[in-house]
Amino acid sequence: MERKDLMVSLVKSISDRLNVITPFSTACLTLINDSLDAYKTKDAIDNILSEKAVTSYTTLLARISNLTEDENKYELDNALIYKEGTAEHEHESYVKPFIYYKKNECLVMTTSLLFEKCNGATSIEDNVFIAIENIYLSVKDDPESLNSFLSNIENKKDYGYIVLTDNNANDAWNLYGYAFLCYINEAKFDIPVELAYPANTKFHNSAIVYDSNVPYIQYFDVFNVMNESKHTQDVLGRYLRMYQILEYFAFRIHLVKIANVSIRNSAFVRTTIKEAHSSVIKEEDEFLKMFVQLFKEVINPGKLDVVSITPYNNFLEKNYGIKTGEQHCAKKVGRILYKLRNSIVHNKATELHFTYGNVDEYRDGIGLIRLVTNKMEEEIVKLLNDPNRNELKFARSTMPLY
Repeated sequence: MERKDLMVSLVKSISDRLNVITPFSTACLTLINDSLDAYKTKDAIDNILSEKAVTSYTTLLARISNLTEDENKYELDNALIYKEGTAEHEHESYVKPFIYYKKNECLVMTTSLLFEKCNGATSIEDNVFIAIENIYLSVKDDPESLNSFLSNIENKKDYGYIVLTDNNANDAWNLYGYAFLCYINEAKFDIPVELAYPANTKFHNSAIVYDSNVPYIQYFDVFNVMNESKHTQDVLGRYLRMYQILEYFAFRIHLVKIANVSIRNSAFVRTTIKEAHSSVIKEEDEFLKMFVQLFKEVINPGKLDVVSITPYNNFLEKNYGIKTGEQHCAKKVGRILYKLRNSIVHNKATELHFTYGNVDEYRDGIGLIRLVTNKMEEEIVKLLNDPNRNELKFARSTMPLY
């Protein structure tokens, strides 16, 4: 079948549908049908729009009307088997607006995308139009499926999906999963707007004043991670880069203690063994020890003080067991940072895991992630520019062995 034949049929289905909702005038309906009988699709569309200028089909009809003669000669693919479904409640976060098409084998399109492209867009892109015509080709001779398809154009179904398949035995939801895999192999979904974080956000809003007593050249490892942060456009990635710097500080404190003891001094071996042993204690304890040592003033007003953390008390208690009544101190703030990091990095069934796909599960904590990222980045810059933080300073660049 050529596209022009299918378009005549599609416009006829749309006309019939609109006529049921609100009847055309007798004269207009006659002109529409006569035009379609004569394969004058553009004339039929003009007559439809003369009485029904704004409907769920206006953008689609405009796209059909603008098809060129060569485009109308396009030979269509084989009709596939039409299936439709709605994700179970626990799977709703997996439903994303996308189209995947594998010629003569399968097509997947989410119903929310179908609705938005027909009702909210000024034009219909090629991939959307090809999906629509293939779906129509598969449903045009089945009144029930046709009605369902047109209903999805008229009414938004947030968690629905349409599947075309060459094998009726294929499960629709499983095909959706297959299409999802194929789509992200070739493309990507947008970052959820709730997680967007401007890449050019400064670490420290005030001017950084040069201090000749600060060994800036010792901190290039930190500077490189800060630079990586500027390539991150979501708050989860930005938070993780900030946390990586804090982890580095925990390691560096031990390294500085070892490096600053003379290797010829009898205390060198004892210091090395002691610091090596200390660095392999429980990860959380090691992080908290560093945090309290370097950032004990982080709870001061205007930083991560009790007032700024209070709005997130319910989130912290529910998800991490950090009680509202706990004393607000640097160690508590460190625990918050550690727990948030685990929720980004870990993917365990027993822990809350932050991803692009389950924003609803941690929406109440996104503001906290932003707050902590912003405040701790500022504290990191202050720390790096503080000439009195000897815990991070190497006394020399080399260690003489003999």
